[in-house]
Amino acid sequence: MKKLIVIVFCCFFLCCRDSSDKENGTGENLTTVTIVPQEPFPVAKFIEDIRVLPLESDGKHLIGAVDNLLFTRERIVVSDQRLSKCVYIFDYDGSSRKRNGKIKAVIDRQGRGPGEYISPTYTTLTPDSSRIAIYDNLGSKVLFFDLEGRFLEHKEVSFWFSEFEYIDKDHVVCTTYGADDPGLKKADMQGNLMIFTDGDFRIETGGLRNMYGEHPNFPFRPELKKINGDVFLTPAFSDTVYKVGTGSLEPYYHVDISAIGGVTHMDAGISRDEYEDLVDHNNFFSGRFLENDSFALFIFTENREIKERIFDKRTQKVYSLTRDGKVNNPFRISWFDVDLLQSKSICDNRFVAVVPAYYLLMGYSNCADDYPQLAGLKEESNPVLVFYKLKDPDKTD
Repeated sequence: MKKLIVIVFCCFFLCCRDSSDKENGTGENLTTVTIVPQEPFPVAKFIEDIRVLPLESDGKHLIGAVDNLLFTRERIVVSDQRLSKCVYIFDYDGSSRKRNGKIKAVIDRQGRGPGEYISPTYTTLTPDSSRIAIYDNLGSKVLFFDLEGRFLEHKEVSFWFSEFEYIDKDHVVCTTYGADDPGLKKADMQGNLMIFTDGDFRIETGGLRNMYGEHPNFPFRPELKKINGDVFLTPAFSDTVYKVGTGSLEPYYHVDISAIGGVTHMDAGISRDEYEDLVDHNNFFSGRFLENDSFALFIFTENREIKERIFDKRTQKVYSLTRDGKVNNPFRISWFDVDLLQSKSICDNRFVAVVPAYYLLMGYSNCADDYPQLAGLKEESNPVLVFYKLKDPDKTD
């Protein structure tokens, strides 16, 4: 069995080391982002341009929630694994300001037969962006469809996992539930929260041991995210984002939260009451982040409230953001300003947020004149995608 390689630092060392004397900066492979107490900055000052794209509905399959938002040169792929349990395919033209959004196909194949899934747990694209891969955890398989929604094939999987991404066509990384799964046990990989497989989901190696037991008192699975072809993983209660390679993890961001009383380690034997008290009165890096060429958006929980920080890679500055109208309204440029903070994906170097139609209707009179594409929007319409081009917030227009 191959060994997992962790490049430069181990996770425990990065989570526990003293970073009080470091400033924001980039090492050979690691960027440190230092979070300090500061007054919130108006979101609008980061926004250079906003484009909106309503997603068309076929009248039968409505998107209830967006779990995965994926882009190719000609398609948008949206998965709703919890409500409609469908995967939606829309036309997309990255060179056009209209960007289309016409519905092309809906993958709605619930069942136990060939080409069907019981539970569409996670959806991603193959590395060449030519096929949609849908993981069915209850059916123990990954199903593949083309970008027209046609079923192609499936591959059996021998263990349960929660999410997966392709590192390349021959290598996959999966995050697991940390339990003594029979398939993992057979491969002597039980208790690992991260599993590397080949392109056919045969287990090769694993890592990130689960020290919290099969039934912990809190969420403990790592965060997994693919951005512009690169795969990133953040262990629970960590301050380090890792870039995933073939059987390796390389530290990519060290998010130093010591100055805001951040907690970066959870004792294995902590009780539920102790955990709840810790979350009520402390700050954590959630592990969620999103980046384009110039900016990285990090999500935190501070005394149970969601807080965002944005890191300007060019100036190495960190800004605290807020949804508070008292801070944002005087600088407001659009109804969509604050929705930047809930961005789910990157496309054409723009942050992309998903905004429900019913939310837009509450302020329709405020945005209809600026965005004629929203004409005819109804409560039962599919969501609207909002594309944000960002700018240096300290530069005056």
